This record gives sequence, structure tokens and C-alpha cells, in this order.
Amino acid sequence: MDLFQLHSFPLEQVADREGFERRVGAWFAARPYPARLLALSRGFSLQTATERMRREQAPLAYLAHGLGPLLRAIDALVDGTEAHDPAQILRALPEPMVPMLLTHLAPFPVMQALVQAAVRGEPLPVTDALVAWATLADTIVQVFWRLPWMQEMMAFYRTMEQAYVRSATYLLLTWPPPDVAPTVLSTTLRHAFGRPVTHLPVMPTLLGCAYREHATRLEPLEAGQPWLAALHSYDLQDIWDASTLHPLLATNYDVILALDIQTMTHRQAQRTAELAFNAANLVARDHRLLDTRAQRVTADATHALHELHHQTLHRLQLAVIVGGRDPDDLEINVAETRDRLGSSLRLMRAAGAQAEVLKLCSPLPRTHLEAPWKPRTQLSQAVGCMAGIVGLHRPTATTGIFLGIDALRRAPVFMDLFQQQQAAHTIVLGKSGYGKTVFINLLAERAAAVHGMQVIGIDAFANGLRVAAALAGAVCYRVGLEQTVNLLDVVFDTETDGGWLPNQVLHVVGQLALLFGQPGQTTDHRQAYQPRIFSVRERGVLGRVIQALYETHDVTPETPIAHTPLLGDLLTMLEAEVSPVAHALALDLRYLLYGTEDRHATTLTPEGAAFHGATTIDWNFRRDVVYYDFAQVPELLRPFYYLQAIGAIHRYLRLPGRDRQRKIFLEIDEFGYASQVEEVVRLAHAISKTARKYGCGIVLVDQNPSTFFGTETGRQIYEQAAARIFFHLEPSAAQEVAAALPDVPPAYLAFLPRAEPGECLAVLRNDVYQLNVELNRREAHSFMGS
Repeated sequence: MDLFQLHSFPLEQVADREGFERRVGAWFAARPYPARLLALSRGFSLQTATERMRREQAPLAYLAHGLGPLLRAIDALVDGTEAHDPAQILRALPEPMVPMLLTHLAPFPVMQALVQAAVRGEPLPVTDALVAWATLADTIVQVFWRLPWMQEMMAFYRTMEQAYVRSATYLLLTWPPPDVAPTVLSTTLRHAFGRPVTHLPVMPTLLGCAYREHATRLEPLEAGQPWLAALHSYDLQDIWDASTLHPLLATNYDVILALDIQTMTHRQAQRTAELAFNAANLVARDHRLLDTRAQRVTADATHALHELHHQTLHRLQLAVIVGGRDPDDLEINVAETRDRLGSSLRLMRAAGAQAEVLKLCSPLPRTHLEAPWKPRTQLSQAVGCMAGIVGLHRPTATTGIFLGIDALRRAPVFMDLFQQQQAAHTIVLGKSGYGKTVFINLLAERAAAVHGMQVIGIDAFANGLRVAAALAGAVCYRVGLEQTVNLLDVVFDTETDGGWLPNQVLHVVGQLALLFGQPGQTTDHRQAYQPRIFSVRERGVLGRVIQALYETHDVTPETPIAHTPLLGDLLTMLEAEVSPVAHALALDLRYLLYGTEDRHATTLTPEGAAFHGATTIDWNFRRDVVYYDFAQVPELLRPFYYLQAIGAIHRYLRLPGRDRQRKIFLEIDEFGYASQVEEVVRLAHAISKTARKYGCGIVLVDQNPSTFFGTETGRQIYEQAAARIFFHLEPSAAQEVAAALPDVPPAYLAFLPRAEPGECLAVLRNDVYQLNVELNRREAHSFMGS
């Protein structure tokens, strides 16, 4: 016997269902030996995710427990109730704890130096020891901020397991002749079903314990396991398709579906169809008798004989194993199962043969089992219709960030931005007020607290302040016009396609076009500069002078931003040129910076104050969660600040010595501000490609789909996203999305204008889910209403 696990797929995304039915049916038709398809619907196990979290928190919990005496001693010292020496307690810590503590204190170098001095018995490098110890205690509490969030998430996973989430597993057993290799079967199965197929060496355990047989049910011998009843088919009616059997698995109780397939050779099928036709036709020709069944069999046999040119016949036996919490619950579930398909599938409950029918869940062929079987003979396409049960898709992965519950199939959905160690990016779109901000806050919190990623956020609506208030390990820096931004800061590295310098020069020219432009409005009524269109001569002069500026100052991608040349340096070089084109550009730049052509002027205009000088924003990415909030920056100037933030993050990604094993979750909210100009989008696109190499998963968030569809580069960013999340959209915006997702079933897209708060459509690589965003208690308290 060979055993394979079939990976499910969303049947609703299959455009040609009849083609699928015929293709899968043809696979079985080509193999005239027994096969059995098993479909299991059970409670979803989140044990792997929980164990992964428990392993992740173990070192933190160990350190937190060991530092308990130190924190109590500091509290007593501050309160003045006792005089324990915290330094002595630090020196008495077990050997591995001090290096662990110093590692966690890396974002806090002053506290790191305090601990090192205390452990060595040296004088403390502080003026006020009491304040220093109190600060250390506060810092240690921040270090352990993840623990309560992880514990809450583990409790949430246990609640979901007990309440409502379901899994689906699909196994195919075959009994081929010895000369048929499993690799051949696996390859052809993958082609037939269009999804990965895994060859399993042994049969997995399908039942949780042994059972005692009663006349009409099976009693578990272990507490907590379900009672079972074995039903099997005795008649198949009506017209079937690939979705017909789905209702049997769409339950809130355990079900195992077994489809046993005995495939006839072409000669056997031909003879069977001829005998059925002849016998029925003999009765039907007797005009003295009315036999509608014979007339129906004659018609069916005629159809079968015609179809046998490209199909064959199969003897099919279907069994359904139903579970229940107790005998009473079991009877309710059995009655519901029998009613689910009505007359299409008639099921009997064989008294005294429950254990034999249950053996269809074992590696034994049906010919070895003694039960009152009632197989029905069907064409290959009918087998394809029944095998369509694999199209009831429930995701099985528990790696990555938990997004929510599939509203249609009641399975948890996770998103792994770093699948196969390859960082990817995500797009989140949706109208304000429908849960988009709550969702991205959940993503940030779960990335940092549950998965230990570093989170960096760019925001313009004070959302970073809410995150920082909720997470003790977070900080949000407010940025306004009091900070200077240098448009000449280098954002590309030596590995950039085409070289860092040509790309950097084009980048600066693009920013100058924006800065030299005219204030206006975008199509979505945002204030924005309409970029100046430089002439060929102007572009040529700017490109040559900017390149010479970098070369004159020996600038490289490693040059600190404090040593990067300024716009005033560019102005000086333009004024030194003999070209009238350069002089005209210099005059425009002087007026922009100083508001006059007087070369002795020193008073800067508001724009000059904002952009003439070294960047003074503290690009400090040492904390677990770091946000930069640009709400205080005028809307007109925000694209420049977004751009500088993206450049600073890019420099941080390639920083020598940075721990590249730690993944980074970069969230850019209101991405429309950064995408108002094609040059800015081009940089974002370049950064998104570089980020993959450095283990940075990017999440781009906006309200308007035109943010991505309005430019060619924006469309490329959209099309390359591995995940796209859509909250409520207005009908016109939903139509834009529909045009960009031609492979997504229309029913899903029609959901977007009707989506309620907390509901979204998730397109994760090849699969589509209608999600309900789920929050645990701590998350609901911290983020609801954000």
C-alpha cells in the first residue's frame, strides 16, 4: 500500500470545475486497482504554535524569575524600608544570567554600563545611585514586556481550540502492483489536483484511542475522546459536482469521510454497462409492464456506453464516521449528517457492523472487510466530483502571524512573511473606521511580542503613540518641522543594481523636482507638491553637479549622515558653474532656501529651515518596537519625511554588526503620502526588493487602491506583494481591486462593499479567505477603538 497526503485547495477559485472533475476522474480511471480517499474534519490543533511560543518565552521567564530578588531589593532601597545592596545581588546571580541580562540591555547602554560596573565591583558610573537603580528596575520591566502578551496569546489559542476552529486532512491510500513507484503516483497526483502531494511512510493515527463496539455506535475507552457512529452509503442520486460532499465536513463536530474506489478495467466496464443495458432494455420493451427504474437504467447504461470511450466505471462505497461528545450528542449529529445531502446521498447505519465499517479508516482493503456494503457503479467523472472534497480548504500552517478566522471554513489563518527564509511584503487597504488600524496594530504587537521580531513603524496619525502606550517595549518619536531633513542623505548601498551613485543622483533629482514644484492636490484631495518637470538641460546639469558633489566630499554609502553635504553645498557648486542653466537652477534654489538672490543672506525660509542642514531626526532603532510619527509635519511636506524615514531604515538594514537573524517587521501607514510622486514610489520599490535580502518584511497600508494603481511602479509593488488584505471599500474602490484580481471569485470581491468592521478579505499568495479579525482580551483592551 502507498499512502499520500493531499494538500487542499479552495474549490471556489477553480474556474473550470468540470475540467477539474474530468482530470481527477481520469487519474483514477488510469489505475485499475483499489484506492481510498479519506477526509477528516477535526478540531484544529494549535499545540505546535503554543509549544513554539513556550520555547520562545522560556529564556525570558527564566531570567525574569532569577531577577526577582534584584527588583525586590531595588524597591526596598527606593522605599527606604531595607538596605540590601543591588550590586551584591547582581554578583550573586547564576553565571548565565548576567550575559543574558546584558544582551537584553543592549538598547540601553547606560544601564548596561551600570550592570557591568556592579558585577565587577567597580564604582557605579552615575552621580545618583538611587535614581540609577530605580531606572534599572524600570528598564528590566521593559525588557520583559513580551511575557504577559505571550501568555495571553497562549491562553487565547487554547480557547480557540476548545471553541470553534476546525482542520481538514486528506489522505489517499492506493494498492498498486509492485512495479508502480510512489514517485510516479505522487507526480501524477500533483498534476491532477494542482497542489503539493506528500508521500507518507506510515499511516498516521486517525483515532485518539481504542473503541468498544455497541450495536449502533462505538464507545471510546479513554475519557475526552468522541463517541462514534459509522454510516455507509446505499444509494446515490441527483446530479453531483465537486462541491456536493462539502457539507458533510462543514460541521462543528468530528467527521471522517471514506470514499472506497474499485476501478474496473476497460473490458470489465464495457461488459458491465452492456449487461445493465441489455437487462433493463429487456424489461423496458415489455409494453405490458411499466418499469420506470428499468427505463432510467437503460438511459444511464446508454450514457455510460457512450462515455466509456474516455472514461471507465468504478464501484464506489462511501462511509461517514460521525463523532459526538456523548451518546445523546452523537445521535443529534448522526441525524444532522443524514439530512445534510438529502436524497443525493442515502446513508444506512449497519447494526453489529460498526467496527467493520470503521476499518475503512485503516490500511485494509475493503475486500478484507465484512459489512453489508452497498457499492454503486459510477463513471470516472463522478469519482472526480467526490474527490472534489479536497477542495474544502482549511489552512494547516501555524507559522507566522495569526491573522484571524476563516469565516467560511472556521479555520485559523496565519501569515508567514518569511516563508522559506525569503522576506515578502504585504499590502493592507481599507476605508477608515472598519478595523484597518486595529488590524495593523495587532500585526505589530504579534510580530514583536509573540515572534520576537523587531517592529519599525512610520505613521502620520499618532497611531504609533497608541502602540507605544500599550507595549512597554515600544517607543514612538514625534517628528515635526523643528527637525531638519537633508535631502542629500544616501539611501542606496553598494549592491544596488546599476550602482549606488547613479541611483542616488536620480533620487536627489527626483526630490528636487518635488521641492521645486507647485503646491496642489492629488486626485484623492491630499495636499501635495506637483513636481517640476525639468528640461533635458536641467536634468543633465543637476545630474553632473550632484555626482561631482558626492565625489568631491568623498561620500560613500557608509558616510555618516552628519558628514553628508547639504543643499547649501549644492547651491555653491551650481553658482560656481559657468552654464546659464546652472545659474538659473542656483537662483531657484537660493530663493527656496533664503527667499532672496542676495548671496549674503543667512535667514532661512520655512522650507530652507526644514531642508538645509544635517538631518537631526534621531534614527534610533535599538528598541523592540520603534515608531516615527509625522502627524506634526504639514501634509504638504510629509512625502519628504516619509522618504527620509525609508532611507534611514534602509541604512539600518545594511548596518554592519546588526543581528540579521532577527527579522524586521516594517509598517508604513498612509503609504499614499510616500507615493504621491513616481520618484518616491520608485525608491519604495527599490527598498522593498532590498529588504527581502536583509530579512525585512514590509507592510504598506493605505485607504485608497489608487495609491498602488496610479503609477506603474506602484502597480509593480502591488503585484509583487505576497499578501493583500482588504477591509471595507466603497463600490468604486472595490471595482479597482476587482480589476486587479481577475482570478479571485466575484463572490469574494462583492463582499468588500458589504464588509463590516473587523471583517476583511485576505489574498495570501494563491489562496483567498474571508476573515474575521480575532483579538484576545489584552489586545481588545489595548487596541479596540484605535
